[in-house]
Amino acid sequence: MSTNLTLEQQLVASEKKSQEIRNEIEKRNEANKPIGIMSKINGISDVLEILGADEGKDVIKIDKFDEAETNVIKNVIKKMRIVKVYNEGHVFKRGDKRHYPYYDISSGFVFSATFYDNTNARTTSAPRLAFKNRDLTLDYVKKFNDVEQGIIEF
Repeated sequence: MSTNLTLEQQLVASEKKSQEIRNEIEKRNEANKPIGIMSKINGISDVLEILGADEGKDVIKIDKFDEAETNVIKNVIKKMRIVKVYNEGHVFKRGDKRHYPYYDISSGFVFSATFYDNTNARTTSAPRLAFKNRDLTLDYVKKFNDVEQGIIEF
């Protein structure tokens, strides 16, 4: 019986140590997150304030575009502003890793050099709509899903 108890105690100690290690990993991951700019942005008004921009001064009128088509352009402009703030002035160079929100859709607003196969649409040129890391991309999708939907659900 004492042998079983010793094994049980070892198991409990092992589980406790495993939990401590998981907690330490979690703490390190939290410490390494790029939270600076993400903590400053909660909506489009924060983006406009950081840029010193006034959305009310935007005049977008495109001949022969209806309201829905014009709204797509307005959302692309919003996204460009958001990306500019999130990337904090980072300018991509050829070969830089870029992060984009991914959607499994059959069509949408796309850019030049687009390739299509069964379920994927990929683009090779949209650097002003790219984020410099995955965490920024995920934060954008969480906070600005309405902007993204305004682009892809045209």
